[in-house]
Amino acid sequence: MSPAPTHINNFEEAIGYFEYLSNPKARKDGNTKIFAGGVLTPDTAIAKQTRFLELIGNPHLKIKMINIAGTSGKGSTTKILADSLISQGFKAGSSFSPHLVDLTDRIQINGEPISQELFLSYLNQILPAITQMQQENMQPSYFETLTALQFLVFADQKVDYAVMEVGMGGRLDATNVFVPNKICVLNSIGLDHTVWLGDTLELIANEKAGIIQKNNLVVALSQSKGVNMVFDQKAKLENADMDWVVPDLDFYGVSQHGGKVYFDYMDNEMNEQQIVIGMLGKYQATNGSLALRTLETIADRDEWEINWDNLKTKLITTKFKGRFDVW
Repeated sequence: MSPAPTHINNFEEAIGYFEYLSNPKARKDGNTKIFAGGVLTPDTAIAKQTRFLELIGNPHLKIKMINIAGTSGKGSTTKILADSLISQGFKAGSSFSPHLVDLTDRIQINGEPISQELFLSYLNQILPAITQMQQENMQPSYFETLTALQFLVFADQKVDYAVMEVGMGGRLDATNVFVPNKICVLNSIGLDHTVWLGDTLELIANEKAGIIQKNNLVVALSQSKGVNMVFDQKAKLENADMDWVVPDLDFYGVSQHGGKVYFDYMDNEMNEQQIVIGMLGKYQATNGSLALRTLETIADRDEWEINWDNLKTKLITTKFKGRFDVW
């Protein structure tokens, strides 16, 4: 384990530093199997990230966070929800994993990656904390460092809402530190990262549902009986309020043409909203409906009204680079 640099001079050096962090040899234990049956428990994994954030001023306690987990659709749901918040006049932060072009893709404000200069500035701010973490025998990983940066940027830039995609799993994910009044979104569950998360849908669902904390508001996609039961049990355990999005009931009439997906969405006032999202794939109706229900949940909690006309206009132009598209 090499000491953290005291200063990083340019973005190329920043890339090099993160490449070092991505190498298991940079970890003292040299073991990347930290999920199901691995070397870290929820207490040690989350405690480590919480300590890291404490050293940089607890930025996670200064934001309104929406945490999005699932096997598929996390990134698209994050993008659609962020655009929806922007359409309502809010300053929205969003985090994505992995990046498409460079590391700045992972930290976006109002739909645009932060500049390389800003990324470098915030990275240099947290280097002393990384040195302290090393002295305490808790070398931050690649993803833990990026997640700490995301929290710091969103707090310092004073975003109104931070929409943050889980990296992998959820229960032990670096995004899953305690955040007051967090809203959780649970998307489609499939067999992914089975070595780390488990080899059944129910085991994987348990890892994803691990983002639910005490008294959270939760928006979840209704799917298989076993997965739904896992979600429901976790929500009851944490006294969390669960709102289900049910295919063919809450959204229906899905079609796609002209590079866009079309569907009808039943809002919480039982009004049918005709939605068009500027992305291909009928599955975007699922992601879009989860984002819309989450937007309604935020609006109800924070007591503001959704301007559906502005929202619909914005979503027609919503794109997510690197996903299925026509150019």
